[in-house]
Amino acid sequence: MSSASRPSAGPVALARDAAAAVRLCLVRYLDVEGRSSRFEYWAFVLFALAAQKLMATADAALFGIDHMGGPLGIATALALAAPTVAVATRRLHDVGRSAWWLLLAFVPVVGVLALLYVFLQPGDRNRNAYGPPPSAPAGAPA
Repeated sequence: MSSASRPSAGPVALARDAAAAVRLCLVRYLDVEGRSSRFEYWAFVLFALAAQKLMATADAALFGIDHMGGPLGIATALALAAPTVAVATRRLHDVGRSAWWLLLAFVPVVGVLALLYVFLQPGDRNRNAYGPPPSAPAGAPA
């Protein structure tokens, strides 16, 4: 990820930064220490949703299964489960909350909305109990 500050970096630089953020999440797939920026978290979420949709389409084309329960969709969900929990944990750390907040995902509607609200919040600008702020890609908000 680039450290230069370019407010008008453009879509190519943004895509490059998003790809770097996704790559970082996949490399740190079991690392729940430290913090992840909003940009890193949402880039990975977008990647995971796109991967799931792609595999659901492939399941429909190859196996005639037109829902997320096909073999490719299940394999993708299993492969992305650990990095998704890890980046969500680091994102919670960025806003000063512990990973226990992930249990809110099991509370229908209200819990998911509460997590969504927390994930959309800007991270702590300074060091918190979980470490220093993550370095943000160029042109991306923290």
